[in-house]
Amino acid sequence: MLIGKHGKASSAIATADAHSITIRGRDLCGDLMGRMSFTDYFYFLVTGREPSEDQRYFLDLLLIAIAEHGMTPTAVAARMTYDADPQSLQAAVAAGILGCGTVVLGTSELCGKLLSDAKQRVDVGETTDAVAASIATETRARGGKMAGFGHPLHRPVDPRTQRILSLANERGVAGPYVALARAFE
Repeated sequence: MLIGKHGKASSAIATADAHSITIRGRDLCGDLMGRMSFTDYFYFLVTGREPSEDQRYFLDLLLIAIAEHGMTPTAVAARMTYDADPQSLQAAVAAGILGCGTVVLGTSELCGKLLSDAKQRVDVGETTDAVAASIATETRARGGKMAGFGHPLHRPVDPRTQRILSLANERGVAGPYVALARAFE
């Protein structure tokens, strides 16, 4: 059964016809399946490149770190929807996703922007500690919160974050963004 318009399905990421599926120029069945792990494939799908060993390691690490959300509002919405109708798993997943906003999903993007902006200031000569102190002071003065810092349950620090940052140091991949994250703590 064909869904959608007739003709060859294609996007900037993938193409498909009756005999093959091509992902970013690579044959899904002949080249990717059976050779790549899910983490490798996810990274490849998003970036167009196969991950290095460190990239794979940290993507696995981060996916494990975020797999359990406890009793967050979005997880509760998903659980309540599933309890109301266990036959409708997709509705439960949708309920959880639709309830996500900048507090749950947008935090990492906002934190990334914060660290990127801070690094630009470090790149032009300010010290890491001075930049972190300045941004934190400005944020607090206007009544804002530091995106990506602080957790309602894990206080004063999230143990997952500490583990991720310590592993970055142990593996020798901690760079200026890890230094900035430590300074913001």
